[in-house]
Amino acid sequence: MRVSGITITVPSGVSSATVERFVEAKSPWIRRTLERFRSAAKKVSPAEILPYDRCKARARRLVRGRVKLYNLFFGFSVRRITVKDLRSRWGSCSDAGNLNFNYRVLFLPDHLLDYVVVHELCHIRHLDHSDGFWNLVASALPDYRERRQELRQYVWF
Repeated sequence: MRVSGITITVPSGVSSATVERFVEAKSPWIRRTLERFRSAAKKVSPAEILPYDRCKARARRLVRGRVKLYNLFFGFSVRRITVKDLRSRWGSCSDAGNLNFNYRVLFLPDHLLDYVVVHELCHIRHLDHSDGFWNLVASALPDYRERRQELRQYVWF
């Protein structure tokens, strides 16, 4: 993996001095994040991942089964479950209760797939990462912090 630079998107009207102060204030986090990407153990290599069209149906069945299982615990109203070829996320949840998952979850260990599923299910109740959200995640997965940390080691790009 190669990290070649950082892109900063700035709203119009923000001065360059404000941007420089922000970058300076966030520089420790930027350095840590860049180092994490540089040193990440690439556990899922592109060569190991089959193309989307060959995995979509299998991933959909797997994800739907896991959502159904964990939703027995939560009892949320899930509208639609979709498996897509997402570029930078493991999953997402819309405010309408639609869940989207990256087909590459198929290549994760089961305990990390479960974390992704629970994470997105909990967004049906909390569309943010508030304390309430994390408490809800913890109610199903008390070890979610460890799983979340482990998931960060899995990359595919």
